[in-house]
Amino acid sequence: NSGRHRDVNFVAAASIAALQAEITAISPGPVACQFGGDGALVAVPPEAAEAVRRCLAALAHWADKSFGLMLRVGMVRVSDLAAEGAQVLAALYRVGHDTYYGQFLGGGTLLLEARLKAGGLAPIDPCEGRIAGLDGLSCRWEPVASAKGTILCLIADPVAGGAEGAGVIARLRQDIE
Repeated sequence: NSGRHRDVNFVAAASIAALQAEITAISPGPVACQFGGDGALVAVPPEAAEAVRRCLAALAHWADKSFGLMLRVGMVRVSDLAAEGAQVLAALYRVGHDTYYGQFLGGGTLLLEARLKAGGLAPIDPCEGRIAGLDGLSCRWEPVASAKGTILCLIADPVAGGAEGAGVIARLRQDIE
């Protein structure tokens, strides 16, 4: 990202906000989405698929024109991933009044990301369009100074899926704590 952390994070956060706005306009309720720093995963109910496809095209256009960033966007049915033996589990964690964090687990998310980066998904070409949900959005990203010399970010993704993978994460978390 060439040191453009603020722009990359803002585009990723804007993508989540816009997709949540599109989805909740059609299917009210919390949306399972996970922010990954340079990207995001969002679970889309089937009835919102076409609105989300248009939103993704508009987001890709906006990211290019406003920030000079190429935003890779794509969609795949969870059932298609499951047919290939790749599991996708999604959960919502409620942290406060109407505030939820999404969590995804399983090899399906890794397969989706690999295909998206390799161009193996049906393309969603950038196209100018309406983007809802960006009112009041801001990026307060700032480098975090270390008080003790090192800041460590650990991203753990178990090789095994399902309950076995969840157990690996639980044991890792316990060991860290």
